[in-house]
Amino acid sequence: MSVWAGWFLLASLATSHAQGTASSPVTFSRDIQPLLAKHCVVCHGPDVDEAGLRLDRAGEGSESDAIAAVIEPGDAEASELLRRVTTEDAAARMPPDGDPLEPSEVAKLRQWIDQGAQWETHWAFQPVSRPAVPQSAGRADNPRAANPIDAFVQRRLEAADLSLSEPADRATLIKRLSYDLTGLPNPACSAWRSRGGVLVTWTVTDEAGLTTAREMADNIIFEHVRP
Repeated sequence: MSVWAGWFLLASLATSHAQGTASSPVTFSRDIQPLLAKHCVVCHGPDVDEAGLRLDRAGEGSESDAIAAVIEPGDAEASELLRRVTTEDAAARMPPDGDPLEPSEVAKLRQWIDQGAQWETHWAFQPVSRPAVPQSAGRADNPRAANPIDAFVQRRLEAADLSLSEPADRATLIKRLSYDLTGLPNPACSAWRSRGGVLVTWTVTDEAGLTTAREMADNIIFEHVRP
């Protein structure tokens, strides 16, 4: 897998809806903050703080206006926040309007509290750190993991019972890189032009051909933007 393909897949996997498990600890910035923003902060945030409670602030144990007032770190079942989002009593259930939390969301909240309810600032304000490269999916165990990024991708794929795709050939890699950098096919390889629903293929081997390819690409672009 190429470095570029690895970055793309890693980003896609990182933005997926990760489930909190013992092997994948729930984190506040990734799992809990979006949950609170979706269900709670509209009524318990900086603009409105119903009952004098804000769930966008960590607070300390003695503060009654922050999330610390409604959770017991390490003991989810003793936390008022979990009780309110799971109760069957409609008058006490939170949020009072709209759909209740999904079971997966409740599970994340419970796990986060049981883990100690560690509060985090927004990810953009956290220091950058270099994670340890997973060894189980590293080069020693999988020769196809040619880059450390591939090891992270492989670990996430294994968790989903998936495997790496077969390596792409050089022509395919060049085509992908050209599209990424220029948005157009590489003129040194086969290029594609669609006119009237007919797909035409040509190969450029010299400067004259390169000029022709540029002109044809310009025509295609202008045809799409012409009123």
